[in-house]
Amino acid sequence: MAFCAIRSMILSYVRIPSPGLRVGASWTLALICALAAIGGCGAQNEFLAEAKDLLKSDKRTRVELAVRQLTQAAETQMTAREEAETRYLLGYYQSGTVEERAAHFTAALDREPKRYEEALIHEALRDNVPDVREAVRMALAKQYRNAPGRIRKELTDALEGKDNRSRHDAAWVIGHLAAEDDVLANLIGDSLDHKRMATRLNAILAVDELARRDATKAQRYVPQLLEKIESAPKPTWKKLWLGEGEREDPEVRALAVTTLGTIGATDEILKVLQNKGSSLRSNAMKALIASGAGESAVDVLLGLLEEPTAEELQWTSRASAGRRAVHLR
Repeated sequence: MAFCAIRSMILSYVRIPSPGLRVGASWTLALICALAAIGGCGAQNEFLAEAKDLLKSDKRTRVELAVRQLTQAAETQMTAREEAETRYLLGYYQSGTVEERAAHFTAALDREPKRYEEALIHEALRDNVPDVREAVRMALAKQYRNAPGRIRKELTDALEGKDNRSRHDAAWVIGHLAAEDDVLANLIGDSLDHKRMATRLNAILAVDELARRDATKAQRYVPQLLEKIESAPKPTWKKLWLGEGEREDPEVRALAVTTLGTIGATDEILKVLQNKGSSLRSNAMKALIASGAGESAVDVLLGLLEEPTAEELQWTSRASAGRRAVHLR
C-alpha cells in the first residue's frame, strides 16, 4: 500500500513528454522501487514471526510448534538479522546435544556479533537448563578467540557489577576461559582483592572453575586464598570502638578453603586443620578429601580430631568408609 501511494505521487509529478526523456524517468522509477524494497524489509519472515508469537506462551506444545516454525524459517531466505535471531532461538529451544545448541549460538554470533555477545552473557547464561548454559559457554569460548576485547569487557563489568546472578555467571565463564588467557587470569587475581565482598567471593568461584580445567594454573592464587583464610580480627581501636575488624568475610574464607581442595593444595589445607581453634576445620576436612589426598587424609583426620564436633565426625566417618571400600576391592 505504501509503495503504491509513493508510486502514484511520483507519477503525478513526473511527466514523460517525449521518448528522449523516457530513460531518465525509468531511472527515477527504478530508484523509487529500490527504496520501497528496502523499506519493505521491515516485514519479518512469517515463520520467525509465528514462532515468536508462539513462544509468548510457556506451554510445551506451543514451544514445540515454535521450534517447527523456526526450523522452517532457517530453511528460507532471510536477512542476516532474522537468521541470527532464528539461530539464537533454536539454541534456546530446540532439543539436541550441547554441541548442536552451541552451533546455533555460534551462528547467531557470526551474523550479529555485538548484539548476541551481550544477549548470551546477560540473558542466555541465566537459563535454568544446564545444557543451554554449557552451550552458551562453548559459543562464547569460541567467539572469545575472535573478539576477546568486547567479551572481556562484558565479563569484567558483570563480575564487578551489582547484580549477583551476573557476577556468578561471569565468574563461571571467566574461570573457564582463564585456562587459555593470561589477561583473564590476571583479572581474577585483581578481583580477589576487590572492595566489594560479593566480587571477591565470585572471583574465588572463578579460581575454582579454573582449577577444574587446569589445577596447575590455579596454583598461582594459593597465596591470596591463604591470606584470606588466615586473616584474623586485630584488637585495634577500630575493632574495639566501631565493632569492625580486618577479618575477611566468613563466606569468603570458607569458599577459599573449599577451593584449595579443588586445586589440590593439601599442605595448605593441613595448616587450617592443625589450627584447632579455627572455625574452618569442617570446610578443611571436606577440602582435604576433595583434594585427592587419599588414604593419608584419613590418617591425618583421625590424628587431629581429639574432640571432634558432630559435623567433623560425620566427615571422618565418610573418609574411613571410603578407605574400607578401597581395602575390600
